[in-house]
Amino acid sequence: MIFFWALLSAPVLHAESVIYQETFGNSGSANYTVDHKAHVLTDWQVAWGRAGTKGNSTRAIVSNGASKPDAAMNIGTSNATTSESNGLIYTDVPTNTYFFFTSAETGSAIDLDPSQGLTFGWFQRNNRLDDGFRVAVQIDGLWYVTKALFSSPANAWSNQSFTFTPAAASWRLLEFTPGHSLAMGANPTADLPAGRITGFGLFTEATTGETRRFDTFSVSAGGR
Repeated sequence: MIFFWALLSAPVLHAESVIYQETFGNSGSANYTVDHKAHVLTDWQVAWGRAGTKGNSTRAIVSNGASKPDAAMNIGTSNATTSESNGLIYTDVPTNTYFFFTSAETGSAIDLDPSQGLTFGWFQRNNRLDDGFRVAVQIDGLWYVTKALFSSPANAWSNQSFTFTPAAASWRLLEFTPGHSLAMGANPTADLPAGRITGFGLFTEATTGETRRFDTFSVSAGGR
């Protein structure tokens, strides 16, 4: 499912407003892989393992469990919300690295102006406090992930957020070549480039932990 979503200007925003939101709605009676299209309409995909295998993973699932929050809707996508009350992403094989993302590579034409003051938000619920996600962004064809690991109380939903900053101290390179490599790399030697953001997602490293879940990923502008 291809959609066109572009911010062609940078208006002065006096209040934070949601410009993108994906709910991962699942209208079916069962769980499905992230790539499934019959009951799950999303432009997100997954890459997993050390080789960054892109596409279907039997343990990267859009569950038909209750959404968090209930009744949220897709914003800024061309995908109709298949369900406003069911659907969330999870993986229960944490010994793999997983990268859930959307970009031109996945069929999305994303074009975000960082000068608008962007905040990334999502809900997450992991089985262990020390497991978590890192925010990923793509600029000038390169991927970066936050140094900060966003964790949450064990087995409890929490609302997470990250306000974008180009400061090098906040980031690590993401070494992602589909079918070849997927790993967190070195610190960037300079601040992130001033280009537009053309992709984003959540990255979680392989650990001996347990199930990880997230839902309702959003991008807001004007958060300054």
